Amino acid sequence: DTYYGQPAEGDATFEVAAGDFDLRGFEVTNSSLFDANKRPYVLFQSKQIKFSTDCVRQFGKDNKVELLIHPGLRKLAVRRASKDSRQCVQWSRPDDGKYYAKEIPCTAFGGTLFELLDWETDFKFRTYGRLLQNEGDSVFLFDLSEPEIFIQSYLMTGTDSPISGNGELSPLSVSGKRVRAVPKKLADRFGSDFYSHRLTSSSPELQSEDAWKLWLEGQLFETGEKLRVTKFDEMQR
Repeated sequence: DTYYGQPAEGDATFEVAAGDFDLRGFEVTNSSLFDANKRPYVLFQSKQIKFSTDCVRQFGKDNKVELLIHPGLRKLAVRRASKDSRQCVQWSRPDDGKYYAKEIPCTAFGGTLFELLDWETDFKFRTYGRLLQNEGDSVFLFDLSEPEIFIQSYLMTGTDSPISGNGELSPLSVSGKRVRAVPKKLADRFGSDFYSHRLTSSSPELQSEDAWKLWLEGQLFETGEKLRVTKFDEMQR
């Protein structure tokens, strides 16, 4: 559906060695079906972003990071910021020797981010990631294609819900004042096909040194559309 932007699964070819177990038909269970609070996650709202405490403590005192979005792949990468970086944000704060997650204001770019991902600004979105490491370099990578959605409970009453019809979500569970929703497709399956999952989540440890290149400068994502630059006065609000 429109919130998840999940591409249609095409035909793919996988090579297996003689004697390998045939895992066709098996699925990798989606983390949304479990209590996964100990996994690295990030919570998005239209005006702020917040990472989990366990996530920010992986970087310790290096509490200034760069956020890199790939709209095409729907991925978020988080890496340590260099000392002279002008694009860094502070994602944690020290308190009595420990680091705790800090809310990151995103008024200047939150609307653009939600528009790129086709997310409703009234909802909260949580997505999980993993820490990738290679010869001293490390980066968090989050998959934005299938987030959990937290919807105000009052929006779920009646038949005029803004998420009915093509945007219908199921199943639902209550989390505080909001209702937690996961993709409707999980109502009759556990997750993604094993081989498709392996294809889309290949480990960087298997990539070449040339492919890793963690410290490359971020690049603009070309869409062909004219950029709408936020005015300075609006950013100051």
